[in-house]
Amino acid sequence: MRKIFVLLILISYHTFSQLNFNITNLNIDKYKISFCYNSDRDLLLKVINNAKGNPISTIKIPSGTHPIVINNLEPSTEYFLKFYNIYNNGFDSIKLYTQSNYPSTINVYFNKKVDTTIAKIEKAKGEIDFAQKLINRIDSAKYSVDLCVYSFSGSVGDAIADALINAKNRGVKIRFIIEEDNKDRAPVRKLINAGVPVLTDKCGSNDGTGLQHNKFFIFDNRDNSSELDDWIISGSWNPTEPGTFDDFQNIVEIQNKSLASAYTTEFEEMWGSNSDNYDVTKAKFGKNKTDNTPHLFIIDGINVELYFSPTDKTLNRLIDIIKTARNSINFSEMTFTNDDAANAIKLANSENKVTVRGIMNKEDAETATGSKYTFFNSSPKWCTVLKSNYPTGIFHHKYMIIDGENINSNNAWLITGSYNITNSAEYYNNENLLFFKSLRLADIYLQEFVQRFKECGGIYTNINNTLYIPETFSLEQNYPNPFNSTTKIKFSIKSEKFVNLKIYDVLGNEIENPIKQDLRPGNYEIVWNASNLPSGVYYYTLKYGNELSTKKMILIK
Repeated sequence: MRKIFVLLILISYHTFSQLNFNITNLNIDKYKISFCYNSDRDLLLKVINNAKGNPISTIKIPSGTHPIVINNLEPSTEYFLKFYNIYNNGFDSIKLYTQSNYPSTINVYFNKKVDTTIAKIEKAKGEIDFAQKLINRIDSAKYSVDLCVYSFSGSVGDAIADALINAKNRGVKIRFIIEEDNKDRAPVRKLINAGVPVLTDKCGSNDGTGLQHNKFFIFDNRDNSSELDDWIISGSWNPTEPGTFDDFQNIVEIQNKSLASAYTTEFEEMWGSNSDNYDVTKAKFGKNKTDNTPHLFIIDGINVELYFSPTDKTLNRLIDIIKTARNSINFSEMTFTNDDAANAIKLANSENKVTVRGIMNKEDAETATGSKYTFFNSSPKWCTVLKSNYPTGIFHHKYMIIDGENINSNNAWLITGSYNITNSAEYYNNENLLFFKSLRLADIYLQEFVQRFKECGGIYTNINNTLYIPETFSLEQNYPNPFNSTTKIKFSIKSEKFVNLKIYDVLGNEIENPIKQDLRPGNYEIVWNASNLPSGVYYYTLKYGNELSTKKMILIK
């Protein structure tokens, strides 16, 4: 088997109130951990293999600033680095996984059309049947399937339930967690009647405050066979009919033992047991949970971080990443109500001149308590955040792209999961959020974002790959011309000004006003759809500041 050695270089800062010390430049490879230690006193460091429980080594760390290296570790293994004072009192620990011996895989899927024309690295996969993806993975499971969902209903839930029951009948161990409010759906009852153990977030000492809002699925992590069959699926998708066919969704599918193990640890904290059957006396949801999983991983050669709510301080890490933005922030969020995250985005815009674009679900943008839509669209205009304008379906995404538009970016992040940027997600709900430092994944998600942004009325230009700033203002002839139904209109502007594009019929009646906003300097293109108009001569006029240009086009059907 080919072995892959990858070095993870992160910056992690740990301070402990009881002791004055910190850790920086935390590095993890397959068999080694290293970091820089700074303290004003001597400490003991015990390296603990979580599976075995006992320390495998104890290191005396003298005061001062110096590197620490821990060698000869096992791959795909969870370790605790626990610090002690001279009185052998432990204060805190860092949890982490070493790398797998095997290559890992990250796949990304969207259930709606994506704009692959802007792909720089890899074309995104759109219009994917998520339910069939999940059923295929269930059908391939050999030992175990753990499902943690918010909702599970309709024909989609029924088909997945059948796949789970079939898996159970061939000996696969099935465990199922669902939000209390959705436990009485027909597919859930079908699972219970078939003997599948089902647990909700209202059990034992858990009162169901907040939501069990996770949507993740774990495959074959509970066996001791090959690491190559350990998979997780996570994202925004609920296995329901609207969630599958109408709503706008994304999922990531990841083959990696360490990450699957972390998800299993979280699952079993809620399950109250590592066995086939739950234990309500030990089950923990919401604020009863602890920060009990590692946050740092290497998957497919990239840095990956995983946080669970409400105990892992997910919002703090999100804001930390937002602060690193230097070029662009693009987000698609069903709802966005958190003040701190919104202020961090505005600060990145004002201090680092970061271009900010976003889309929010229309209903949530307009009616959600504390919605940041008005904040993002405050005067003077500093970003472009749109409301979804689809006739059906919820704009259900929860993702953010940081610095993903420049092919040379070394700070591209993709952030996605079940976590809406709300106080409820941070402080009450059971959620998960993945952070990928990956230009490839940022590029893939950008193709989804651009498709939605244009559909919602936005004008998109790649701010980071623009080769030059136009020297003049110009409006090009539409192409094709004459045209049937659709045509492209291109123009260039040399400085940031208010731009107004209007289309008129031959009598001078205004037909449409597709652009009416401030635009940055650059080259722009829109696609005008005239499928509902009769054949004839039309005019398009572009006003740029005090400059005006008009051209004629011919529609032939």
